[in-house]
Amino acid sequence: MVTKMEALYKAPEKIAAGWYPEPVLGITSYNMYVGVAPVYTSLLSLYTKISTQVDQAPSRRGKVPQDVLIADVRAALTLPATVDFSNKVFYFLITYVVGAAESTKTDSIIVEVPPVGVSPTHMRDDPTVYRQPFVFSHDLQKWSKVAGSGSGAVIVDASDFF
Repeated sequence: MVTKMEALYKAPEKIAAGWYPEPVLGITSYNMYVGVAPVYTSLLSLYTKISTQVDQAPSRRGKVPQDVLIADVRAALTLPATVDFSNKVFYFLITYVVGAAESTKTDSIIVEVPPVGVSPTHMRDDPTVYRQPFVFSHDLQKWSKVAGSGSGAVIVDASDFF
């Protein structure tokens, strides 16, 4: 698969996810899997028959949208009610369905979604995007550009000193 899921917005009880449609003819739907380890065999089915319709909202323009609820993740993974998106790392992947055949999990890209307010420590290779990374600032209630330095500092465009 060329495409991978992106967490476009995170809150303790919900993740707004999206991805660009796969460049494969005849896709009828997508399936989403979730797990607590980045191992293909440990990822369990979360959502099936996700529509192929792309969204036109600014934050999801041109992407297939899917809201991920922590209640659904807890049910799929049989996790306690104390677990939410603010205190646990989860791993997701998507597959596509053509007719009755589903693409294999191993052809998909596993995406790590860290807890709310935590950005990955490094950028992962993504051939579909060549842009400055963004994170959602809960304090400012807007997306902010970020860049990491070699010494581990994080610089954001919303900083008074930037």
